Amino acid sequence: MSNDKKDSAEHLGSMPMGRLLARIAIPASIAMVVNSIYNLTDTFFVGRGVGPAGMGALALIFSFQMIVMAIGSLMGIGGASVVSRALGAGKMEQARRVLGSVIGTTALLGLVISVAGLLFVEEIAALLGAEGELLEPTISYLRVILFAEPFFVLHFTGNNLVRAEGQARRSMVALASGVGLNIVLDPIFIMGFGWGMAGAAAATLIAHVLNAAILAHFYVRRLGAIHLTFRDLVPRLRPLRQVFAVGSSGAVRQVTTGVMFALRNVLLVGVAGAAVVSAYGVVFRVILILALPAMGLAQSVPPIVGFNYGAGKMDRVRKAVRLAMIASTVMLLVGMAIMVLFPRQLLGIFSDDVEYIAAGAPIMQIASLAMVVFPTYFIGTAFYQAIGRSMLALILAMTRPIVGVAVMVWGVNAIGATGVVLADPIALAVGSLTVIFSMRWAFRHDKKLSGREPVLTA
Repeated sequence: MSNDKKDSAEHLGSMPMGRLLARIAIPASIAMVVNSIYNLTDTFFVGRGVGPAGMGALALIFSFQMIVMAIGSLMGIGGASVVSRALGAGKMEQARRVLGSVIGTTALLGLVISVAGLLFVEEIAALLGAEGELLEPTISYLRVILFAEPFFVLHFTGNNLVRAEGQARRSMVALASGVGLNIVLDPIFIMGFGWGMAGAAAATLIAHVLNAAILAHFYVRRLGAIHLTFRDLVPRLRPLRQVFAVGSSGAVRQVTTGVMFALRNVLLVGVAGAAVVSAYGVVFRVILILALPAMGLAQSVPPIVGFNYGAGKMDRVRKAVRLAMIASTVMLLVGMAIMVLFPRQLLGIFSDDVEYIAAGAPIMQIASLAMVVFPTYFIGTAFYQAIGRSMLALILAMTRPIVGVAVMVWGVNAIGATGVVLADPIALAVGSLTVIFSMRWAFRHDKKLSGREPVLTA
């Protein structure tokens, strides 16, 4: 690999930190804004074209998609960490082998999920808590969206890998293109053709195909530091071991969080009914869009930290984490204020249903408490993944679902639906405190992070 290709990632180790964070975080945030606009638009058109039951079905299916995203976390986060550290150490051939193995394995796993899911659609719907008026729209959506899973995990993984080279703008273009197409197709398929939930799923399927195709073009046309051929896509066990070790924490977090969300939906259906599930689904999407600037900063941390850790520049590692945490926390305090002050107005955008708005307003205010602790938890987990500390990352990843499930089980018996909603803010608070204490210790006492011992990459 030529030095010119390596130099395309060198800005990760030399650009002033504030400017570098902005360079990666702004495109990442824009891409996520566009993606969340899709989520909100999808929910809007389903709410208007299908009704609250359709929005409730989307909320149930979201927990399943989070579990599927575990493949993207396993391969994308793990691969991005190994690739960015290899680039920082100047090991271009190692970076190419890892990248090819990750993409090839991701495609195979996505295909397995698609086939298995199509064989057990009704069983999956039942496990997600679909019953009564939520059952039919859930099954209708699943029967189409399961065809999209190989492309979904490929573009989720690919976005992480492209950002590992510092190419956040390329990732933004890929995501924005698919989301833009989805937004155009949603009203046509859902209401124009009268396809309802199946139409919403079909629009998403086409968007995922486009996303995956754009990211494939990036590597085939040699637009980044690494060029791939079809031979590179054959999975190789040795690089995959490193990827699995690092990415397992992200995968476990996605699976357990998805299970936690599914349990939350089942409990809410049981104690409060479909209207509350629909409302919580909208609340969660509002949280996502208000949290986007902070999430963009969190996504900028792994490539910067991984590259500079591999290059032995620990002062830049420390500065990247500190700046990202402070800036993202300030941003999310603004989002929290919006949710507390204007819950009914935000909920009313998606449906005029009186029962849904009445149920959703207090849920939104309670759920907003998570905003203040959200950045510390996610940036801390991303930090440990980026430097290859898989066990610490796994411990942090497990904190949220373990505490969340415990609080939900206690809360639903003690105070009903309110206890279920409180579970996530409490779990994130515990996770954030764990991050703070562990990182303070690591930067003071860890030999590599304190600069007392050189970093060696495999």
